[in-house]
Order: sequence, then C-alpha cells, then structure tokens
Amino acid sequence: MTIRMCLGSLVTLLAVSCGDATSLMTWSQYKGSPHRWPYVVQAFGNNGASLYYFGAQHTDDPRDAQIAQLEAAWNRVKPTLAFNEGGDPPVVSARDEEIRQYGEAGLVRWLAARDRVRVEPLDLSRREQAQALLRRWPAESVKIFLIQRALLSCEDRADCDREKELTRILPIIDTSAGLSGTAPHNWRQFQDNAKRIAPVDGSHRALFDPTRDGHLFNDMARHVEDVRDRHMIAVLLGALRRGERVFAVAGGSHVVRQEHALRSGAQP
Repeated sequence: MTIRMCLGSLVTLLAVSCGDATSLMTWSQYKGSPHRWPYVVQAFGNNGASLYYFGAQHTDDPRDAQIAQLEAAWNRVKPTLAFNEGGDPPVVSARDEEIRQYGEAGLVRWLAARDRVRVEPLDLSRREQAQALLRRWPAESVKIFLIQRALLSCEDRADCDREKELTRILPIIDTSAGLSGTAPHNWRQFQDNAKRIAPVDGSHRALFDPTRDGHLFNDMARHVEDVRDRHMIAVLLGALRRGERVFAVAGGSHVVRQEHALRSGAQP
C-alpha cells in the first residue's frame, strides 16, 4: 500500500499549531484500520524536500519480497539522508548477511554506506525509552519490562535457553538503559521479581501488544510506543524542514500511526 501526499508549501505545513493530540492515530483506531505491508508514505515539499517512508513487517530474510521493494525504492529516491528504526546496527561487508543480522534496518545502513549517504537512528535510544517509562512506573518494573521485551526473541527459537540469553542481555540493558543499580541482577532474581511484578500466563508476546489490555506490560508498551512515535514524527519533520530528500524505514505500525501527523505537519 502506498499513500502519496503532496504537501504543498512545507513552510505552511510546518506552521500548523503544535500539540494536536489527534494527529497521532490512537491504538483503537489502529486496531480497527485495514493495512498491509509494506505500508509506504511519500511526501513532497516545494523546497525540494521529500520523504519516502517504508513501513515494513520486520524481516531478516534476504529473499523477502519487501527487501527487493525497499532496495528498488532506495535506488529510485536517491536520498540525501536516511533513517532507520533500531539503533545503529554496524555495517558488514555482505548485503545478505547484513539483512540476516539486522533486518531491513541493516539493509538501509548497508545501502547508505555503499552510496555514502548520511544515516541516523530514527528511534529513541533504550535509555530514552527507559526514562519515558520511569516517569510513570518504578525502576524495577521498567527493568523487568525491558528484559522481558528483549527475551521475546526466545519465543521464536525452540532451542533458545532463556537463562543463558538473560545472562547475555542483562549487562547490555544495565548499561544502555542506565539501570545497573536496579534489581534483578541475575536469573533467580529475575524469576522472582517477574512473578511478583508482572506474572505471565502463556505467551509473552501478547503482553507487548499495545492494542491489548489486561496486563501491566500492555500499558507500558502503549506508553513507550506513543513516545517513540512522537519522537519519530519530530525527527522526520525536522529533516523535511531542512530540505532533505529523506528515506526512512520503520515497522509498519509506526508509519500507519504517524501518517496523519506527517500529512498535516502537526508537531507531536
């Protein structure tokens, strides 16, 4: 699905008043709206600025049809600035290996390195996400949330050892989220604290679905995704204001929810 929107005068677009709470699609609206992947939004401004925003269903398969679409669009757009969701994945020499390790975000990084295009993270850092959560929830709950979210990859791998994976990711979360002084500090503490703070019955993945209710993590996921989306909108509008030819890639839900704000130029 591709949505084309001619933005007219970008100066006028960006002058729309700030703080329009309706500009970011609500989760109930998102849940009720039909969409399929990739979901692409294109925007053009009179100052030469443009946006090609590729909303993907996350993939690490180089043979996925989305990968070919993304690469063809990159070659057509010839961006001056690129953004990717998912931090700063390193660039490896082989294209397919980049995709296997870092998905569509890695492909954008690889293409940007090949074509010498400046590329930046579109998303908030883990520390910034943690800070957004800490404004509403205790540090212990935030750390359990971040750990459980990182452990979701174990649900996709039958041979995944959750204890071993936690041992690997715990120091990463401690450092990147600024939570080294907060329990849990080991597997046993994690098990005990998780049962006390956010008990799980069944699959963990549904608990991180912001369109659902009924669990602490659903509320936390909804809040942090809203903060992330508003940040992405501000980043993209800022680049358009500067006259950049922007190529951005993120998970499809972000693009769907941000579309109206990008169309109207409403600041988050």
